[in-house]
This record gives sequence, structure tokens and C-alpha cells, in this order.
Amino acid sequence: MPPLTFSAHSGKLWVGNEPTGTIMEEFFLKGANMVGSESRAGPPLGLDRHELSWYMHFLRSNGFNSLRILFNHEMILQDAMLEPPNTDKYGIDAAWEAPELEGFSYLEMFERIADVAASYGILIMMACHRLEPAAWPGKGLWYDEKVTEQMVLDSWSKLAASLCGRWNVFAVDLQNEPHAASWGKHMGDHSDWGHAAERIGNHVLSECPRWLCMVEGVGYDPGALGMDSPTEGIWWGENLAGASPQPVVLKDMTKLVYSPHTYGPSVYMQSYFSAPGFPSNLAALWESRFAYLPRQSGQPVVIGEMGGFYTGKDKEWQDWAISFMKRKGIGLFYFALQPTSDDTGGLLLSDWTSPHSQKLQMLSQLPSTDVAALQGIRPPAASK
Repeated sequence: MPPLTFSAHSGKLWVGNEPTGTIMEEFFLKGANMVGSESRAGPPLGLDRHELSWYMHFLRSNGFNSLRILFNHEMILQDAMLEPPNTDKYGIDAAWEAPELEGFSYLEMFERIADVAASYGILIMMACHRLEPAAWPGKGLWYDEKVTEQMVLDSWSKLAASLCGRWNVFAVDLQNEPHAASWGKHMGDHSDWGHAAERIGNHVLSECPRWLCMVEGVGYDPGALGMDSPTEGIWWGENLAGASPQPVVLKDMTKLVYSPHTYGPSVYMQSYFSAPGFPSNLAALWESRFAYLPRQSGQPVVIGEMGGFYTGKDKEWQDWAISFMKRKGIGLFYFALQPTSDDTGGLLLSDWTSPHSQKLQMLSQLPSTDVAALQGIRPPAASK
């Protein structure tokens, strides 16, 4: 099946059909995070409860068109075999955690996930969440002593060789929350994330020219030029202020998307959540950190992580955030699909089957392009 063509310009995402290459329409991205493969050579969490197709059906049925899948570079470089059941813990002949992925390697697993997602018209973004499985939060850069920048590039080459041919793998997130990096502060290439994103992004495009490249922000220490105060309540990955004086320049600027992370009171009670005028006071904060970019640079913004328990003040924040995003045309990967996050919960309740209906109702306000309709796909029914 020929891949769709995705383009980022005029502050928006666009999609067209590759054979014609000329018919483009605005694309509305609405996705969720699927966690679990970043911290091990193992599958996303929950495949002992339901098959992959069940989750894809759940997403499509609730208006989502994409998934952000997390990985680590070390397991890509090794193409490690998926971890078998721990016989000391579960006994001899214990069932595999994800029976449909038994005997798969790390890269083969992602290929299989992409193939199942494709049958439901679900797009995949591969997101580098960690350098090594146990390295969280790590050193906060895009490399460390064990995984060098060259190894990072080699990992992206292996990922592209494996997944570029899957039509529905449409984007990559170059590095999760490089919170210890600087941006635009003239601290050198060992620290400056904006320049590193150019090097990594251009390498990715040399391996898979059709992929969108998502670039997150930094933190507050050392932070970005003009935004480096620890008192401002800046989330890791949220700080894209450095892209104003020093924008990312890729060989194909139609593939650049800025992708901040931002959270609410259920994760940490920042001072501005208790300030007079909440939540209206948040618009100026978001504008200064990332929402200015479509207007100034012409590159769209897609929030790569945002979520919470959706109770009390956190509900007020999420209601405001979704309204703001809809008004500004900002896309989203909600955190998370699974219910395992200690400070956000998920789109599924703790039984792994019941939907969090209040969150889904809130998120229904965001537009979502029907990818299956664009590709002429008739999705199958859900499995167990």
C-alpha cells in the first residue's frame, strides 16, 4: 500500500496521497502514548490482557488515529530478542507476556505492531524515550558515555531500515525530554539540543525522507536563551523558547514538527496552578514556551505528552488545555493509553478493559482525521 505524504508548513500538518503528491488536505492528529518497551527488551504493557488488535480497535472506536510508541536505543542496536518469561517468578512453561510476539526480536516486535495498527488505520510515531533500558531520567542529554551520538545515528539507521517501508509509520520523536541540554546559549555542541536535533533529524531524513521529525524542548537548567529560571515551573521537554533565536533547520523543513511535553496539577502542583485567574493565566505561559511557534516559524506544534487523573484542579487544567489546543490547531499524543502511570492514569481503567469515559468525552472535542478512510481500509473487528 503506498504511503501517505505528510507535510508540515504554514503552522499546520497536511496529508496527501503519494501517487499524486499534489492533493493535500489539513491533517488533524490525535494520538495516545503506548508505554512499556522503553524500559526493557519487552512489549508494550497490557498484551497479557488483550491482543494488539483489541487496543487498535479501542483507539479507532474512540476517535484516535495514531500511537506514540516508546523505545530505547540500546535494544535497537542489539536487536535483542524479547525477554522470555521469568521462570524463577512464574514457573516452568510459564506463558509469554505477549503470546502473539513470542520469539520476536525487538525490531520485529515494532514491525508487527505497525502491521496490526495499519489494518485499523492507526499511524505510528516511534519515540526515543531512553538511551538504555534503565537510563531514566539518565543524564538528560541525547547521548551518554555508553551510547554515543554516533551510536544514536546508527540506531536511527537500523530503525529506518526496519520501519520506513511501513506506510503507517509516519513520524519519529528524536529524543524524549532532553532536560539537561541547552538551546541557543552558545554552550557548545556537547550541550546544545537545537543543533543536535538538526544533526539527528537530517540523518533520519537521509534514511527515510518521508518521516516527520518531532523535536521536543529542553528543561530549565541550563535551559534556553531567555528561559532558564528554576522558579518558572517549566516541565522537562516543554521549553521551546530557544527555537525563537535559534530555530531548527532541517534539509526538508516540511518534515519539522515541534513537540513539547506539558503536564498539570496531578503530576506536580506548579505555582501557576494556584495563581489568581487560573486557568486563564496559562495561555501566556504556553505562548512563551511553545504555542508561538506556528505563528513565528510556520512549523506546527504537536504535544507529545499531556495527561492527568482528570479530577479537581487537574480537570480544570485539562479542560482548558484541550479548548486551547482546539482553538490553536495543536495536535496531541495523550499520556497514556494504559492505566499504569502513577501520576496520570490512562484512557483505560485499572481493569485494563473499561474506558475512562470522562477523559474520552473531553478528548472527543479534538478533531481527528480518519486515516482508514484516506487509505480505503475497512478495519476488522476487535479480538479478545
